Amino acid sequence: MTIIEPSQNPNKTDADAAWEKETTNAINALQNQIQNLGSGVVSGNNRILVYATDAAGSDMSYEQKSLSGFSAVLSYAGDLPTLPISGLVFSPFSDTEVNTTIKQYIRTTTVQTSAPPAVGTYNTRTGEWSKSVGWQKTIPQADNVPTWVCHAVISGSGNVAINWTNPTLFYSNNRATGVVYYTEPQAATPSKPTATDFSFTTFVMTFGNMESGAANKWQQQPFSYDVTDTLKKQYTCEYIAEKHPGSNTATVTFSSPRGYVGIADDLESNNYQAGQDGWKIKRDNGFAEFGSAAIRGTLSIGQIPAAAQNSNVTAGSIGAVTPGELSASGPSGTVINGDRITTGTLSVDRLANNSIGMTQIATTLQSSNYNTANQTGWQIKQNGDSRFYGTVISRQVLAASGSYPIPLTHTTVLGAYYHLYTYYVPVPGLATTAWLNTSKTYVAVSGITGAAVGGNNAHIPNVDWGWQTNIILNTTWGGGSGITAFTGLLLEVKFYGRGVSYVQGTLQWKVFEVT
Repeated sequence: MTIIEPSQNPNKTDADAAWEKETTNAINALQNQIQNLGSGVVSGNNRILVYATDAAGSDMSYEQKSLSGFSAVLSYAGDLPTLPISGLVFSPFSDTEVNTTIKQYIRTTTVQTSAPPAVGTYNTRTGEWSKSVGWQKTIPQADNVPTWVCHAVISGSGNVAINWTNPTLFYSNNRATGVVYYTEPQAATPSKPTATDFSFTTFVMTFGNMESGAANKWQQQPFSYDVTDTLKKQYTCEYIAEKHPGSNTATVTFSSPRGYVGIADDLESNNYQAGQDGWKIKRDNGFAEFGSAAIRGTLSIGQIPAAAQNSNVTAGSIGAVTPGELSASGPSGTVINGDRITTGTLSVDRLANNSIGMTQIATTLQSSNYNTANQTGWQIKQNGDSRFYGTVISRQVLAASGSYPIPLTHTTVLGAYYHLYTYYVPVPGLATTAWLNTSKTYVAVSGITGAAVGGNNAHIPNVDWGWQTNIILNTTWGGGSGITAFTGLLLEVKFYGRGVSYVQGTLQWKVFEVT
């Protein structure tokens, strides 16, 4: 509808008439724009989201059926296409709101004062985000290089912008820890101390007032206090002192005060008699005496005097003993006597080398299944006699090795696997008695390296070759010719082949003694 003219009220004022005229003109102009809005717009493809239950596009729908799943953008012209449609690329989505904090770290001696630039956004659908350049997502290993940390709070869904905070010092190369003590026992917990500096040379702290603003009553040295009222406790605070790179003073952070009842003397029961009754705990050295004790955790043998370590240890009285807590010997001899072990087993790795000999074995060693009738197990007697059933003894002893050059050797090409040539290789260093064979037994193997083997193309792929090595116990007779008789091992190396025309290379051989 178009407003043609203002109202025809004859009683209106000049001001009302002027306002109505301006309003009429403005509405007419706006109406004209609305009516002609689409006249210059060129229509194109429409876009709509298609939802699916997985990346393959299963169960496609134009309606979002859950708060998680997969979606793809569909461009179309004309009527809305009927599903399913091929060719769509689905990606995971979630409308679940994310509220989390991410952190990143950097190791550098340069003081970090500005927030690093973000790389991309945080994908709430996958949890993926990228670290800033030079930073890392995991905590670096602490060393002499300071480590800085910054964080970003992620809140929302979809792709959320990452806004990093200004970095703070996570680890400093100037760092000290310790405890401070409150000098006035009282029932109420005091406020924390404050500190303006800490010397990493003298380890002396410069205190300020307490958090409450009261004068400082904390000190670094413990003090003695005679407890007359257990309602009045003494207090300690743990601290961490750090000197940031580029700073002239240290930053000291204190924990909440912890109350305790300090004991200035020994504690003992009213019936205590040394070695007989009651109990006692000594303040200066921490020693204690009890009639008996139940230890829930690990009992360290290092806390037991050497003289007492030879005492009986009953079954179940030591729950766990870590390696190294029981040594093989002590100041006055064996820490654990053999007669102190009454039950259980002693692991072999707890025995020192050469600690057990036959003189320590009174009679016979044998396996639990040793039976001569069934021929099972084994037995070793102190006199040296032994018997083993089902024993396999394997030994490979390299007696000699070497190489032997094989010159270019032409052979007859045969279609069957056949003995083609024989080489004789002397083995130095393994002498035998002249005329008499040795009592030792040898086996030998050989192969060829740097080889050149020729074959007939007509036989391919049926071209094969191999080596057979035999031991010869050789004796050479001088026969009066002045040549010293030679006695020793000689290798007979036979070359076998099929379709081979020649061979050349270096023969590698090994001789093993069989015992």
